[in-house]
Amino acid sequence: GLYGDVRTVRKVGVVLLILAGIQLVLGFAALVFRGMETDHRTRSAAATLIITFHQAVGALLLATAALLVVWVKRMLKRED
Repeated sequence: GLYGDVRTVRKVGVVLLILAGIQLVLGFAALVFRGMETDHRTRSAAATLIITFHQAVGALLLATAALLVVWVKRMLKRED
């Protein structure tokens, strides 16, 4: 909210929201696919893809949040 007028910060914030939404959907889908499995030693290709994408989006979400934190901290130092 402090830097809503800064275009880059606003764009990264939107990307964070989109990634968080995708993460929630993939997490729910992973739970559904896991609940449908009868044999827990084997997993379908679709379940494996969804779980892998869930993991990858989680990593992107963490990296994007870290980028935003660093960016805003640099902006705060510049104002001092």
